[in-house]
Amino acid sequence: MSLERYAVDPNHGFLPGIAPLRELPAPFAPWEAIVPDMSALIRSRRLRRALERLPLLDAAALQTAAERERGMLLLSHFVNGWVWGGAEPHLRIPAAVAVPLCALAETLGRPPIAHYASMTLNNWQLLDPSAPLSIDNARTG
Repeated sequence: MSLERYAVDPNHGFLPGIAPLRELPAPFAPWEAIVPDMSALIRSRRLRRALERLPLLDAAALQTAAERERGMLLLSHFVNGWVWGGAEPHLRIPAAVAVPLCALAETLGRPPIAHYASMTLNNWQLLDPSAPLSIDNARTG
């Protein structure tokens, strides 16, 4: 049996072999700019307006697996915030979010939804980067 076939790292199990990225490359700064204020934007019901202003970025420019995972994480959060971030659910997702989300989902072999692999397995960081990965030395991102 091959661990690789099931995307299992010999040292980290179902977590990726390296810690997930904390930030995407510069061309994806518009996505990253929303992240620090996302909770406030949701509470104030301004997230949809912020997402409508995003430029349409090409997900194919995310070159590494870690970049694609980070992109999928951000876009999944954006979609959830879009749908549930108002007085009523809104199911018409702006192209600047939907198009790259669907492209990344296809590349990663996942549905374009909040998926456990995106939200948990690829969303963690070490509490002490000098110590090895363990249950006591990790938290979700």
